[in-house]
Amino acid sequence: MDTQTRRHKSDNRGRVTERPRCIEPAATPDGQLMNTRDAAAYLDMSEAWLREGRRPNPRVGRTPPFSRFGRAIKYRRSDLDAFIEQNLKRHH
Repeated sequence: MDTQTRRHKSDNRGRVTERPRCIEPAATPDGQLMNTRDAAAYLDMSEAWLREGRRPNPRVGRTPPFSRFGRAIKYRRSDLDAFIEQNLKRHH
């Protein structure tokens, strides 16, 4: 598989013609683990933002909790949903 197919499809001028897939909440069971790419898509944030948040002293502020299995980083959907709820700004 070539890198263009793996990332996203673009025309011969480099314009994106098909957006990368996005995970819908109903498509991911509560206990399922997501990799960084899927978690970033679920949160509508960048992978770089999540990577930076895993550093010991992140410059991006608080990010969702994660698990490390060897080199693999995984996020639970329930943790991502809780992170969204904790960061909601409500108008009074």
